[in-house]
Amino acid sequence: MVSGGRRRRGSVFILTVWMVGVLGFFAVSVGVSVRASIDAVRRLELRERLYRAAEAGIHAMVQEVVQAAREERPPAFGLAAAGGRQWDMLQVSCGAWRRSADYLPGGGSENFWWPGAQDETAKLNINTAPPETLQRLLVLVGGRDMNSAQRLAAAIVDWRDADEQPLTQGAESSYYRRLPVPYACADAPFSAVEELRLVRDADAAVLNRIQPYITIYGSGAVNLNEAAAPVLAALALGDSLIRKIIRFRCGPDGLFLTEDDRRFSAAAAIVPELSRIEALTPDEASILSRAVADKIVGVASAWFYFDSTAVQPESGAACRITSVFERRRGAEGNPRMQMKQWRTFFLHEGNSAARGGAGSLRGEL
Repeated sequence: MVSGGRRRRGSVFILTVWMVGVLGFFAVSVGVSVRASIDAVRRLELRERLYRAAEAGIHAMVQEVVQAAREERPPAFGLAAAGGRQWDMLQVSCGAWRRSADYLPGGGSENFWWPGAQDETAKLNINTAPPETLQRLLVLVGGRDMNSAQRLAAAIVDWRDADEQPLTQGAESSYYRRLPVPYACADAPFSAVEELRLVRDADAAVLNRIQPYITIYGSGAVNLNEAAAPVLAALALGDSLIRKIIRFRCGPDGLFLTEDDRRFSAAAAIVPELSRIEALTPDEASILSRAVADKIVGVASAWFYFDSTAVQPESGAACRITSVFERRRGAEGNPRMQMKQWRTFFLHEGNSAARGGAGSLRGEL
């Protein structure tokens, strides 16, 4: 009897230990699952805060463009513009948003500052630029020799034109359909700058080099008040004339983005206003007058690119938003901003993710 009782107690003890182990395993599993769920919720909340912070940066720049139009002045995005107003960093509750920016060569003796708010009409429109202009840009900043630049420029024009007849050294669908992964030539305007990657001979390296100077927005007339030197050179204005235009824009102190900077008041006034400050040769005056008459250059600013990044310093998580807006006049003559592009990128969270679309700034502001 004693032996049987001991066996029963031993069995109960083993069963108890087994049940405690099973319950412990389930408790740990539930704890891990709950912790993973909490971490996921925290990441989603952080993403949302970062997105709203980056969105606030876009809002701030959009409103500055609207306010500038009301006050009939250029937007104050320069580092030294508007009495020293800073647009590079703004503290927010989850960290800070910053205006993404790069230094690009070509503004004269100093590097030209391309801020996170850019005038798209200061760039070459790849939907309207003639092949000779594209060829010059590809040689100047794209790292191509004359022959390969001519081939790529012809292929770009063939991609955007409506016919299937290739230009000399160009490429139409007959070429693209013979590729290992075949596709058709668009025979339509570019819908995004990145679409250039589909064009024959347009690799990532050349796109990265020329992307800061090209756009798909606007009429094609380059804004002479904002264009960088490589863009002006691609228009074949000549080195001497380009230096005179840049000196005019810098103002008396010779520096970009300071309060004494000059701007051309109208397209028709470009030659006379420049002539009052710089001595133009007859050839330079003729070249510039012809560029104005042919609507190759102008002074209008209607399309703007905005780039805003929100960062949480502790984790390194970031949200970057890029967008393009068109500035229009409303029914009562008031400036309005209409969104044309909105892209969102979440960075430094293991794998970077991106999403595109209308976002929360939809329609007109």
